[in-house]
Amino acid sequence: MVNPSSRSNDFVAAYSKQEIVLNLSSPARDGKANKELIKQLSKLVGTPSIDVTIVSGHKGREKTVFISGRTIKELETALNQASKR
Repeated sequence: MVNPSSRSNDFVAAYSKQEIVLNLSSPARDGKANKELIKQLSKLVGTPSIDVTIVSGHKGREKTVFISGRTIKELETALNQASKR
C-alpha cells in the first residue's frame, strides 16, 4: 500500500509478509506518485527503474509491483533493512 503526499521521511513505513506500506512525497495526480514509487523501489533494491513495473493498482493505494533481476531473498533483505531505519 502507498501513502501519497506523505510528510514522513521514511520510505518504508511498515513491512510484513502480508503487506508493505510505503510513504511517497509525490501527490497522487498525473502519475507522479507512481513514478516516485518506481524510482524509490529501484533505488532501494539496487536495480534499474526499468526493472520495476506496476502490474495493478495504477490508480489506487493498493498496488502489485513486479521487480525483475532480484531474488525474493534480496528483496526481503532490502525491505527489512529499510524498515529498521
